Amino acid sequence: FKIVQYFSAGMPAVASPIGMNKEVIRPGENGYLASTGEEWFSALSELLENPARRVSMGEAAYRSYRESYSRTEAARRWLSLLELGPDGQDETSAFRFNG
Repeated sequence: FKIVQYFSAGMPAVASPIGMNKEVIRPGENGYLASTGEEWFSALSELLENPARRVSMGEAAYRSYRESYSRTEAARRWLSLLELGPDGQDETSAFRFNG
């Protein structure tokens, strides 16, 4: 997923407003969504011509990556899933010593 790769490098993204793009990109904060040629030109021009904006959006993009898509976050989510049994109950209690 290219947007996550861009975010992991501290780069804001410009993407079409389809699928997961709409959930990952927060327009004006960590990137832009663009539908038309004019919107693409405007978004890319903003990032090229405004280094301070590009840096602040890149920092926000990296935070988005760390909070939602980093290996640490993925591991945390997997571990929380593994702690639940098929019925959604906490299965770790079976491994606890109660003596």
